[in-house]
Amino acid sequence: MQARLATTFLGVLLFLCAQGQTGKVPPQHLDPASYVAGSVWVKLKPQYKGIFESKSATARMPAAVRSAQAQPFVSQAVQQRSQGRLGPRKLNVDISLYYQLAFDKSRSMDDYIEELYATGYFETVEPEYTVSSLMTPNDASIGQQYYLQVIRAYEAWDVTQGDESIVIGIVDSGGDLDHPDLQSQLYIDPAEPLDGLDNNGDGYIDNNRGWDFSGAKASLVGTPGFIGDNDPSVPKGNLFGHGTMVAGCAGAATNNSIGIAGVGFKSKLLFTKHYSDDQPDNASSYSSNTYFGMLYVATHGAKIINCSWGGSNASSIAQDLINHVTLDLGCLVVAAAGNSNVETPLYPAAYDNVLSVAASDENDVRSTFSNFGGTVDITAPGSNIYTTIFDNSYGIDGGTSFSAPIVSGAAALLWAVNPSLTPLQVAEQLRISSDATLYDKNPGYLNKLGKGRLDIANALTFQSPSIRASKQLLVKDDGTPPDRGDDANLYFDFTNYLKASSSGLTVTLSSSSTFITITQDVLNLGSIPENGKVHNTNTPFKLSLSPTAPIDQPIEILLTFKDGAYEDFQLLNFVVPSFIDINENNITTTLSSAGRIGFSNPESQTNGSGFIYNDRSLLYEMGVIMGTSSSVLFNNVRALSGQYDQDFTPATKIMKSTPGTRSYSEVSGAFQNAPDAASASLLISYRSLVWKNVPYQNFVILEYTIKNTAATAFNGFYMGLYADWDVENSGAGDRASWDAGTRLGYIYPALPSTSPTVGIQMLSTKPQYYAIDNDQSIVGNPFGVYDGYTDAEKFLSISSGLTKTQAGDPTTGNDVSHAVASGPYTINAGQAITIAFALHAAGNTADAITSAKYADSVYNYTLKAPVPTVADVEVCYGSSALLHATGATKFNWYKDFTGGEPVHTGSDLSTPGLFNDTVLYVSNANKSYESLRTPAHVFVKSNPTITASRSPILCEGESVTLSVNAADEYTWNTGEKTQSIEVSTAGTYNVVVRDNALNCTSPDAITVTVKPVPSAAFTMSDDLTPGTPVQFTPDHTPDAEWFWEFGDGAESNDESPMHVYDALGTYTVSLIVTASNYCQSTSTQPIDIITNAEHGIGNQLTAHPNPVNTAVVQINYPGRENATLTLFNAQGQHVLDDYTTGKLNDYPLNLSRLANGVYTLTVTTATGASRTMKIVILR
Repeated sequence: MQARLATTFLGVLLFLCAQGQTGKVPPQHLDPASYVAGSVWVKLKPQYKGIFESKSATARMPAAVRSAQAQPFVSQAVQQRSQGRLGPRKLNVDISLYYQLAFDKSRSMDDYIEELYATGYFETVEPEYTVSSLMTPNDASIGQQYYLQVIRAYEAWDVTQGDESIVIGIVDSGGDLDHPDLQSQLYIDPAEPLDGLDNNGDGYIDNNRGWDFSGAKASLVGTPGFIGDNDPSVPKGNLFGHGTMVAGCAGAATNNSIGIAGVGFKSKLLFTKHYSDDQPDNASSYSSNTYFGMLYVATHGAKIINCSWGGSNASSIAQDLINHVTLDLGCLVVAAAGNSNVETPLYPAAYDNVLSVAASDENDVRSTFSNFGGTVDITAPGSNIYTTIFDNSYGIDGGTSFSAPIVSGAAALLWAVNPSLTPLQVAEQLRISSDATLYDKNPGYLNKLGKGRLDIANALTFQSPSIRASKQLLVKDDGTPPDRGDDANLYFDFTNYLKASSSGLTVTLSSSSTFITITQDVLNLGSIPENGKVHNTNTPFKLSLSPTAPIDQPIEILLTFKDGAYEDFQLLNFVVPSFIDINENNITTTLSSAGRIGFSNPESQTNGSGFIYNDRSLLYEMGVIMGTSSSVLFNNVRALSGQYDQDFTPATKIMKSTPGTRSYSEVSGAFQNAPDAASASLLISYRSLVWKNVPYQNFVILEYTIKNTAATAFNGFYMGLYADWDVENSGAGDRASWDAGTRLGYIYPALPSTSPTVGIQMLSTKPQYYAIDNDQSIVGNPFGVYDGYTDAEKFLSISSGLTKTQAGDPTTGNDVSHAVASGPYTINAGQAITIAFALHAAGNTADAITSAKYADSVYNYTLKAPVPTVADVEVCYGSSALLHATGATKFNWYKDFTGGEPVHTGSDLSTPGLFNDTVLYVSNANKSYESLRTPAHVFVKSNPTITASRSPILCEGESVTLSVNAADEYTWNTGEKTQSIEVSTAGTYNVVVRDNALNCTSPDAITVTVKPVPSAAFTMSDDLTPGTPVQFTPDHTPDAEWFWEFGDGAESNDESPMHVYDALGTYTVSLIVTASNYCQSTSTQPIDIITNAEHGIGNQLTAHPNPVNTAVVQINYPGRENATLTLFNAQGQHVLDDYTTGKLNDYPLNLSRLANGVYTLTVTTATGASRTMKIVILR
C-alpha cells in the first residue's frame, strides 16, 4: 500500500509532504455545507476516559458537555467483545476515548468547538464532516461485465472461489437485500436470531444482517436516543441504490445462472445504511456517520471495508479510527479515490492504511472523471460498470465508487488463499501484483495511478518484495534543516511488507525538478526479511537545493526500487516553507521569514498555524509596524480595500534551533525593509524564545534587533505588533484592555465564558498601547479597520502612548484588535536597538497577568543574570567525571538546558561512569530566580564502540566498513591502524583504541558473517537462428529464484527457459540468481542470432587468448579451408589486411601493432558463408 509520507526534522524548515497527511489543525471558517450541523466528534484526554460513563460525573461538567448527547463510537459491549477476540495485547488506538456529541443545531459550530476545548477534557474536537457517494451516472450500452476479463477474474476463480468466512462490509446507502443476486450473499449473524432480544450483547437488537444508522427520517439522526434500526435495506433507487450497485461489483452471487458475477464469488456481504428513507433520491450526502458504519462492520465480522464515498476534509479522529480497524481489528479499508478529475486528496482514500483506488475504462485508459496522484495505490475498472441496481434489476454506471468494490472482491479472494496475511500485506500484494502496462495507455499520468491496474489472477500467485519508505528526514551534515542553496542528506525507514528481498535490492532517488540536484542517488538496501525494516543512517541520499527553489511549493521526488524482477516506485514531494511553527509549549504559532506572525498569508489564513491555545484557534492576523511617521512607515498588516501591506523581504534564512542559545527552542532569522540589502535602510533580526516547563508554558517571547543600515539617523522611531484576535463568538464578543503593571495588552471575552484571554506584552521600556474597535461605525470610535487600516492610523496606533487602552462594548463586547509598541527611539547610522514582546494565552485574565509576570522575570532578570563558568572535562571510557562550577555561591545542576528538577546542588558534581559524551547544565542560583544554565561538556575518550556501515551479515563479494570514534591510536586484529577498516571475510574483528593524553585504552569487537552466493553461470543451445527456440541452462542452485532478461525486451522467471528470437542481431542475455539465503549473483553473455547460411558454417569459431594480452592470437575453426579473415575496429574501419588461410586450425594472427580495444573478426569460407566474433585486445 502506498504510504502517505511526511518528512520531519529539526526546525521543520524543509519537509516531505505526504499526500493526505493529517495533523491537528482546528477547523476555522468552515463552509456549513462541509459538516453536519449539531454534531461533533471528540477524542477525550486519557485521564477523562470515564466521564461519559457516569451520570453523576456528567452532571458536574460544563454546560457545553452536559447539554450534549454523547454516543461512543463503539459501545462498551462491542469493545469488550472485540478485545476478547483480539486477546491480551496493547491496542494501537484506544477506541473508548472517541465519542460523537450531538448539540443544538442552531448553535455556531466554531463557538461550540471552542467551548468544548475550553473545558480541558478533550484532546481533539472536530465537526462531523459530510461525505458523498462517488458515482458518475453513465447510460452507455456496452458489453456486460467486461471488467471481469480485464482484471483476470476468470483465471483467478480457477484457483479460488473465495470463502464464505470472508465478509466484505458495504458502508454505504444501504442495499436491496432481496435482490436475487445479493440475497444469498448476505452475512447472517448466527448469534443474533430475530426474537426482539440483544442476544449477542452488542447493544443492537436483531441486527443479524447489518444496521441502518439513518432510519426513516433524516431529522431524527443525531437526536437523543436515536441509534437507527436493524433494516439496512433501501426503499428506492437512484442514489439510494448506490450501495446496491457497489455490492454487486464486490460480491454478487456467482455461478447461479442469473444476473452478474461478483468478483468475491463466495464472499459474504454486510451492509450498513447511511441514507434516511425520506431523503431526496438525488441527494449525494449521507445523513449519518459513515465512520460509525466502518466501526460497526469491523466489529461484526467484516474483514474488508468498502468505502465508495469521500470528502475533501481531513480528520485526525477519522485517521485514528482507520488505524484502529486496520491495526487493531485486522480489517482492510478500500476506498474510492474520487471522481473530480483532479490531483487533490480525497478522504478516506488519502488516509494512511487505506487502499486507494482510481478508475480506468475497458481499454485501460484512465477514466476521464477519476482522481489521480501520489495517494493512489492501484487502479481498477470504473467506467461503464454493469452491476446490480435497485428493485431486482441490473444496469450500467461509472465512478471510482465501483472501482473500489472490484478491488474489495479481489482482496476477499486473496485473503481466502492466504488467510495469514495482515490487512496491509493484502493491500500490498494487490498493489505490487497489478499490471503496470496501464501506463502504456496513460503516459501523461506516470506514477499517479498507483502501481498499475488490478490483476487478481497474478495477485494469487505473484511473489515479490514490496518496499515502502517512511519517516523521512532531510538535514544538512550538522543535523540542522537545509535552506535554498544548501546541500542536504535524505534519510528514510524502508519496510518490506512481503517476500524477503535479495542482497541486490536497490533504491534510486530521482526528480524531474530543476530546483534540486541529486549527488548520491542509489542505495543498496540489501536483504530485508518479510515485515522487516532498515534505515539508511550511514548511507543517506545526497542532494543540493537550488538557490532559486520556490518557497511554499512542492518539489516532487521519486523513489524507484529494483531487485531482479521486482520494480516499484513511491512518489513524494517536499516543500521549502517561508515559515516555521513554534509549538513547544501550550501555544502554537508561526513565524514567517518576512516578519508576519501566525500566518505567512493572512489573506487566506494559510501558510501557518495562526495562534492556537488548548487546541483553539484565536488569531485572525498579526504583524509588524515600525517607522517615524505616517510617511516613513514600514509594515506587513492589512491596508485598504481588503489588501495587505508587505514592506519586508527575508534578509537571512529562517531556522529553528533546539535547544536554543537561551531557551528550549528558538526560531531566528532577519528581514529588511526593501527587496535587497543595497536599498534597505533597516535590518530587523528576530528570535523567538520558548520554554516548555511551568510557569513559562503559556507564553512565547519575540525579540527584535532593529539596525539602521542607512547613512542618516532615524529619529522618533517606534516599533510594535498589531493583532486582530478572535476570542469569543468569532471575535464579536471581545474586549481589549491594558494592564500597566505588566505592560500587557490583552483581549478577553466580555461576558462570563470559558474562552481564554490572549495578549501581547511589552518587555522593553517606553510602552505604547492602542485598543481598536474594528467597526468604524461605532459612535465615537476614532477609527476602525473594517474600512481599511491607513498608514496614518497605523502610526497613531504605535505612537500615541497610553491614550486609548480600552475597546469593545463593556457589556457584550464586539470585534476588537490592538497594537502594542515601544518608542520613541533615535537609531543612529550603523546602530541598533532591541525591543522584545511576549505573546500570552491563559484560561482567564488573572492567569494571563500572572503569566506576564513570569515572562518579565525570565526576560529581564533570568536572561540577564550572570551565568556560571564551568570547564569542559575529558575522561576515559567508563570513568566518572568531576565538574567544577564558578561565578556564583549557589549552583543548581540539571540534565536539560530548560525545565526539570535539579539533580545536584553545589559547585562540584561527580558523575557515574560514562560511556558516551555527556552534557549537564549548571545555573547561578544566588537569587530567587536562576540564571541561564551553562552547559558542562564531558568528552569520553578512547570510546571503542564499533559501528558498521551496513548489516555485518554479508554475501560473498560484499564488504562492510567498520569504524570507531576518533582517538589517537587504533589497533585492529587485522593489523590495520586506521579509524575505519573495510572487511569482506567472515570473522570476529577486534579493535583497541587509545587516548595518549589520558593514557587509556578500550576494546570492542564485532562479528561479520559471510553467506555464499549462488552461481549465475549459464549455457545456451547451439542452434541460434531466428525462429528457433534457444535453450538456456544455468548452474543448478537448490531453492533459488531466476530472473532472465533476453535482450529483446522479454523476461522469464523459469530456471531453464526457452526463448525464440525473431530477428538477426547480437543480444545481451542477463541472469540474476537469488539463493534461499537471499544472496544474489548476476551474469551476462552476448548471443549472436545468425542466418541459416551462417549456421551452416558451424558454431566453433574460437580465438585464444581472448581478451588478447599477447602479440599473437590463435584462430581456430576446425574443418574450414581457404577461409578469408578480415578485422575491423569499433568504428567499422578495416584495420588488418585480409588473410586467406589453408586449414583454419590454430591459425596465428599477429595483432602486435593494434591498440587496446574491441575488434570484430569476420571469417568467410570458400562457399561464401560467414561468421563473426568479437576480439578484445587488453595488454
